[in-house]
Amino acid sequence: MSADTHEACPYQLHSSLRLYAMVNKPLDAPSVSPGSHYCGDMQMLCHRADHRRMICTYLSPLDAILGSMDLHDDEDHFWPIDFRCVDTRHFLEQNGSLNVSVNYAFAADRGRIVVGKHAQPIMVYTGDSFEISRDQWDHFSIRFTGRVVDRIEDIFAKAGLSNFAETLEAMDGWSTAQIHDAAEEAIARMPPTIAAEELGKSSMDQCAIYDPESGDWHFVDF
Repeated sequence: MSADTHEACPYQLHSSLRLYAMVNKPLDAPSVSPGSHYCGDMQMLCHRADHRRMICTYLSPLDAILGSMDLHDDEDHFWPIDFRCVDTRHFLEQNGSLNVSVNYAFAADRGRIVVGKHAQPIMVYTGDSFEISRDQWDHFSIRFTGRVVDRIEDIFAKAGLSNFAETLEAMDGWSTAQIHDAAEEAIARMPPTIAAEELGKSSMDQCAIYDPESGDWHFVDF
């Protein structure tokens, strides 16, 4: 991007996938500067995989709410925001690369939703790591590999949700109240659950996708 485009752009980063991150912005953090859509001093939900710290991202604000409940305590007040609005410079400083996990479906086993230590649903993910040169930290673009995109599209197709991209696009415009109501309905409609620790050494054989339009949970065999 040109310098002029950079100056006019309200975001720090651009992604080939529309994603959401869960963040906790302390009350004493500085306000967002005029003309900018992102700010620092935000705590992002992350996890460790393959000896790397990865930023947890989701395909919709609803998935972000549901899929992160087992990763934080209720009093932490995390909320989903457009990933483009996240200031990743501190993460890059600490980790050397931008490691992003894309949580695309809920873990499942034999028609049951797998729950974690807080008895909340957990998700399965794929992801990529990106090397961003320091002189581009203020404004850059990332493109996920075909492996990541194909994985997501394949799961949606097997779930019979080949047009789910339209549903995801519609959720981009949801209000806070709509997200909250949809999350409550999804929980109310959730199938039976099983604790991850009860699975023992056996591996999960399914994943599940929740469709807010129909209110159905769709299971897909791995």
